[in-house]
Amino acid sequence: LFSLFSFNGNIYNFLQPKIGVGFAYVFDHSLSLIIGILFLNIFLKKKIIKVIKDHRFNLILITIAIFFVRRFVLQYYFYAEDVPSVLSHIKNENINFLFNYISNGYYLLPFIASFLFFNTNAYLYNIVSIIFYALSVYAVYYFIFIVSKNKTVSLISTLFFIVTPSYYDMFSWQASVQGMSLTLFITLLSFFFLIKYQKNKKLTFYIICLIFWA
Repeated sequence: LFSLFSFNGNIYNFLQPKIGVGFAYVFDHSLSLIIGILFLNIFLKKKIIKVIKDHRFNLILITIAIFFVRRFVLQYYFYAEDVPSVLSHIKNENINFLFNYISNGYYLLPFIASFLFFNTNAYLYNIVSIIFYALSVYAVYYFIFIVSKNKTVSLISTLFFIVTPSYYDMFSWQASVQGMSLTLFITLLSFFFLIKYQKNKKLTFYIICLIFWA
């Protein structure tokens, strides 16, 4: 229900004449995510803090590995496709941009938000890219831990994920670096709470699962 009007243009159509294409797009596409984060903060804040404390050593090692392996992202600049495919639509107030099959979904959301706040300051885009990538890696780590119940297995698997070239394609286009990581992070969050619901049968977990899946 929370995502009923998101991604289908209802919120976008209402807001676009008032705040423009870019901000209307960002709000339309981020509504479910914002609601999901609020749910986490209200119902699970203490548990999340406890998980971070319990896994802090592994998380520190993972953070160091992320910076060492992916620090080159901070040197990125825009690709030729970024302007005609994405940014020009926002800059020129193309009202039909949302309904393009390429642009509908989470994967361009942070890139467009970055453009609205940072304009063409590529370094700030890249910082956001690293942050979202780190969130996706932490999600991979904890998802593996939930399945394996083994911190060592989770750590080794996550370090392999960081260094493997199979994820390099994500970095081949500036516009996709942030969004692909965000999409992976949100998807894994949904899976977390589905697994939690299956084990504990708490309705809160199932609701959060649906919100992030939406």
